[in-house]
Amino acid sequence: MNIIKAIITSVILFFLYGDCFAQISTTLWDIKKVDHFIIYSRGASSEYVDKVARNAERDYVDIAHDLGFSGLNEFWTWDKRIKIYLFDTKLAYQKAIGAPDWSAGSVSFNKREIYAYVDMDNFFDTVLPHELGHIIFREFVGFNKKLPLWLDEGVASYMERTRRHERIILSKMLMRHAEFMTIDILSKMIRGKILMPEIFYAESLSIVDYLLQTFGKDKFVEFCRRIRDLKPGQTWELALRETYKFKGLSELNHGWEEYLENMPFTESTPKLN
Repeated sequence: MNIIKAIITSVILFFLYGDCFAQISTTLWDIKKVDHFIIYSRGASSEYVDKVARNAERDYVDIAHDLGFSGLNEFWTWDKRIKIYLFDTKLAYQKAIGAPDWSAGSVSFNKREIYAYVDMDNFFDTVLPHELGHIIFREFVGFNKKLPLWLDEGVASYMERTRRHERIILSKMLMRHAEFMTIDILSKMIRGKILMPEIFYAESLSIVDYLLQTFGKDKFVEFCRRIRDLKPGQTWELALRETYKFKGLSELNHGWEEYLENMPFTESTPKLN
């Protein structure tokens, strides 16, 4: 149980926005443009901004590959490039967009914008790939599709490669403890009211891992396409049933728990081809 507590204390939380705040003025910002991104920065060295650009372009390719989206769509080029805002301090970041003190990064789906600050802890390993995962996934399935929070966060958290295996093992360990949440419980979670956030993120990631590792990337792409093509009144569960042939969430939950149960503690998560 001590290991579980140690992992849970390392939680990094993210703040997601709609379009409820004012447009950020870019008059006094330094600007760097690369293939898929426009980076606005204040108080950042050119070396740091170059590093952000390199990592963002690499993450763009890696995330599309991990989800099976490579070559399916050219998401952001020219005027469609995603915007990354790097404020000079954490306080400036919080004041500009109204982020709470615990926020470690923010994203606006519809605007395709990421907000952070210079020299943020874990920015390259966690914050940047997480927020890009949100946008790439939603760009594909649709920004207005109603999905369970665990699916949105599971996909985004899956992109944090340095923490992926750790969280899957945490999910496996939790199965023997009262803190474990079934998919039915996870599906009731809403943004801003997540019980035990790190457990929620870990379990959500492990469900996505189960789908990708057990059924493959082609099936996941099919699942995402079915979500994208849902007609008004149809729910994401229809896409789940038609793609994976689960009769309902209970069958998905059974398969996921069996996957975790059979995963050795010492085995790293297998890489997708």
